[in-house]
Amino acid sequence: MEGVLSVFPNRKRKLHTTRSWDFMGFSQQVQRAQTVESDTIIGVFDTGIWPESDGFNDTGFGPPPAKWKGTCQASANFTCNNKIIGARYYRIDGVFSPDDIVSPRDKNGHGSHTASTAAGNPVNMANLYGLASGTARGGVPSARIAVYKICWSDGCHDADILNAFDDAIADGVDIISLSVGSHAHEYFNDAIAIGSFEAMRSGILTSTLAGNHGPRPSSISNIAPWLLTPDISAPGVSILAAWSLLNPVSEVKGDTRYVPYNIKSGASMACPHATGAAAYIKSFHPSWSPAAIKSALMTTESGKSAAQAFHRTVTNVGSPTSIYKLIVKTQLGLKIQVQPRVLQFKSFGQKKSFVVRIGATFAKKENIMISGYLVWDDGMHQNGMEESWKDAYEDVKILKTKKKKLHERLTNLKDGDESLFSMNGKKLKFHFDREGPNVANDPFEDPP
Repeated sequence: MEGVLSVFPNRKRKLHTTRSWDFMGFSQQVQRAQTVESDTIIGVFDTGIWPESDGFNDTGFGPPPAKWKGTCQASANFTCNNKIIGARYYRIDGVFSPDDIVSPRDKNGHGSHTASTAAGNPVNMANLYGLASGTARGGVPSARIAVYKICWSDGCHDADILNAFDDAIADGVDIISLSVGSHAHEYFNDAIAIGSFEAMRSGILTSTLAGNHGPRPSSISNIAPWLLTPDISAPGVSILAAWSLLNPVSEVKGDTRYVPYNIKSGASMACPHATGAAAYIKSFHPSWSPAAIKSALMTTESGKSAAQAFHRTVTNVGSPTSIYKLIVKTQLGLKIQVQPRVLQFKSFGQKKSFVVRIGATFAKKENIMISGYLVWDDGMHQNGMEESWKDAYEDVKILKTKKKKLHERLTNLKDGDESLFSMNGKKLKFHFDREGPNVANDPFEDPP
């Protein structure tokens, strides 16, 4: 149909988390760009948040960054502060279960766990009945948190995910953390791929999970190359982090044990570690693109001395005949060698390979991180990876869900109904199916 970008069901997706940061070599004494980190905003798409948790206390925090344009959605049982600077919740069909709390408050615990792993304040003597006792903290404890509650007792729906992306981009978040997945779909039929692509075009990196299925072929949930997964691995086993006091420690009905911190495992727990690491890099390099941050994470080495070689292949999606020259920026102690230093293309789609060798020698001072980056420049384009995404989709005006029209057209729909709504000037046919195909009845996945 002319003018229709894609037609896909309103699928239901699944939620897929004290010392993990130390395990990664990321101690409490690591060098920080404190002022910029405090201006960094992480948008957490999940089950909401438990605002009373010590990890979200705003003592010592100033007002929200001037760039923040979001809101704290009115609710009788929830208030924001200078740590949790914004909170919204989404349910496009307006149908809530008796088990749901109609506010950004987290009843499940999953959202509180992921948010505190990425950006929670340091909390001394956190533990689960004496287990994992220590200081629980996020990767960027000075960062602000914006909550986008997209998941309920029956799962997380695509229309709500797209709505949240639309708001988060307009609100001014710097990083989006999304510990949600399902089965992989073609990009134009995948709400997370669509939303994260629009976020990338706006300079916002989306960190999401690879999933808990497998190991077997094609078992990854989120595969779009502009995601911070599956390229990065991070700790996801037995992670202690904040929890909701409305969900028992075992998550089994009848259990009367409620705890402020719980130990969980799964890809959901790995995702916010990657989020925190990305936010940390952005605090030192606020102007870096999502591709540059992703590249830095994929080529980072730790230790007092380190050396590593990385083999990369790029594809020419610019001018058929073009010459890209290398630009390298490093900090003291870091050495980057690239061969070759010039890439000459003779046709569109031609591939060229290069090798990056990274060597580092750290000073005696421990717990310091150094970084650098490289850019391929042909005089018109920079950072070939990022530009290839933009150029490849240049004529496809995807995304940016328009909430008003969605609500007008879809709020009263029932299963099986269809409607049209506008997206970036295009009409999109939307088939409303609350369950979606090939989705298990249980909306939450077991850890591996």
